[in-house]
Amino acid sequence: MSRAFKHTVLITLLLSISCMSFGQGSVSRTNDLEKGDIYVISIGINDYPSFGLQLCVNDSNDLVAKIKNDKLGNPEDSSVNVYAHALNDSDATLKNIRSAFKEVIANSKVNDYFVLNFSGFSQETKSGDTVLIPYDPDFNWREIDESIVFPVVELAKLMEQIQAKHQLVISEAGSGREFAQNLIGQLFESNPIIASGTERERVLITTKGLGIERKKCPDGTELTNGSLVHFIKQHGNVLDVFKNIDAYEFQLMQSELACSYRDQKYVAIYNEKEYRDILVSRFNRINSRGSKGSSTQADNKETAERPGKTYALVIATNEYESQSDWRDLKNPINDANSVADLLSSHYGVEVEKVFDQDREEVLMKLVALKSKLQADDKLIVFVAGHGYYSDSYSDGYLVLKDSKGLDDDITMDSYLQMATLNRLLDNMPSKQIFALFDVCFGATFDLNAKDVALSNYRDLSMDITLDEFISRKSKDQSRLFMASGRYEVPDYWNNSLDHSPFADKLIKILEKEKQFISPGKIFSAMEGNATEPILKQFGSHETRGDFLLKAN
Repeated sequence: MSRAFKHTVLITLLLSISCMSFGQGSVSRTNDLEKGDIYVISIGINDYPSFGLQLCVNDSNDLVAKIKNDKLGNPEDSSVNVYAHALNDSDATLKNIRSAFKEVIANSKVNDYFVLNFSGFSQETKSGDTVLIPYDPDFNWREIDESIVFPVVELAKLMEQIQAKHQLVISEAGSGREFAQNLIGQLFESNPIIASGTERERVLITTKGLGIERKKCPDGTELTNGSLVHFIKQHGNVLDVFKNIDAYEFQLMQSELACSYRDQKYVAIYNEKEYRDILVSRFNRINSRGSKGSSTQADNKETAERPGKTYALVIATNEYESQSDWRDLKNPINDANSVADLLSSHYGVEVEKVFDQDREEVLMKLVALKSKLQADDKLIVFVAGHGYYSDSYSDGYLVLKDSKGLDDDITMDSYLQMATLNRLLDNMPSKQIFALFDVCFGATFDLNAKDVALSNYRDLSMDITLDEFISRKSKDQSRLFMASGRYEVPDYWNNSLDHSPFADKLIKILEKEKQFISPGKIFSAMEGNATEPILKQFGSHETRGDFLLKAN
């Protein structure tokens, strides 16, 4: 199925869902909001050349004030922090918007909340794409300069890198329907394989038609905000949309009725979770071979009772269909086979190899692995092949067998975005995960990850058995990754034509170890490597987390 067709299905489905009456569309979620910090980027631009607006800066400031006041329902809760970027008029340049996103990407965590508000102008290009218009005193309305606008494609790529799983976009700019179609097509996950491995909740609140500024409601009430923000301000915490979206939409409908515009429905809400549930359910039905309930229960019981195991997913790509940008490589599969064989024979790891496969197959293996894992299991992921960093989208990508040439895939849809892989691995059930990337720009798996000072256990003296020690170190959750280098790394080197510099040392380390291996031990032995490896944490890593694997 082509991406364009999948997006058409997605958009049609979401637009249909948004038109359902209250109570008919989905199951309400009534749990309290998860604790987490709130990150806000609120943009309001009145001062456009030739076409000035009046209420956008008010919208931006008032939304920030409301979120700071409401927090997660308890304004006095000092454990919840609100970090807000209010970019208004001359502060709302493209450079400042990108800078604000980079700061949110660097600091937000999985359980946090992210809110983007854009109050200003948006416009559709000749190709039908939507661009948000930042502040620029020289902006030419007749001929859009793509270097100074903010395309929703870029917006979606940046939001994908934000770890916060609760993400809300509010916009009354331009045509809400066109904006929704284009943003949904890029932001909401249309691949059922990826969708089944994520817990993201992303919601879009916009308009059904053109956003409008008006001075009064029909009853004479003065308006100091755009209609959408006026409706939002009339009721409780805007983040309640993540607690019970039906109830929140009903509240907005009541506000609309009290201040209607030409007796037409003005607000539209689109919810990724509703689409994802339908998408994944349909995918599972199509791909299920069917099984009797009794055998399924027996399988689940067997899985629940088994002791923890260590699994490895070893991914390597030598051959690439697009030779315009990605020449075939000599050693990734050599490297992966050697690492896989050692993990299996010397450390008792159950290994699955994924060699020279396309993006869809790699994703299928990741999702299948998730269904197999349980909390006490450990997971190692090793990836070798080409990697790429996109300046346009400020993120790294894995190049797989079917990845197209860069000029043929401007939105990078045939590549595996590092931010997506990061989220898929972080959501795995295993308490401890260690990923190794021997690809160019492997460090972009998490661009803003913190370094970790793990022990290399060189001076370890134990009063307990090795098994007891490893069991003790396995109690805390770990999310660790090692990259062979920050930038480009070679396929082979003079000291070993059959392996990359990183893989050559990794293989020797795995071979020589007599007690147990750990990321700290590997990194300590790797620090003098020609490619300058890095070791960092990602996702939901806990401070005391580590990853110890006993040698046979």
